[in-house]
Amino acid sequence: EFKDAVRKEKDAVIKIGSGETVTVRVPTHEDGRCIFWEFATDYYDIGFGLYFEWSQVQSNTVTVHVSDSSEEEEEDGEDGS
Repeated sequence: EFKDAVRKEKDAVIKIGSGETVTVRVPTHEDGRCIFWEFATDYYDIGFGLYFEWSQVQSNTVTVHVSDSSEEEEEDGEDGS
């Protein structure tokens, strides 16, 4: 039911291929207390993580970055981790 409703909202769907990582940066309000996220998968093959960054945001725009797994490994190696 949820997946059928979301499919109708083309702007609300991000299709992620095998081995890809999607980073969604969501600016928050300083008095905010929670973030709500829904996702769905056809084959139960999903990993999900949430990271919080303390930073001053210049914009209230949500940004999305898609990378394949090799890009993520390169980024992890840059800081020595």
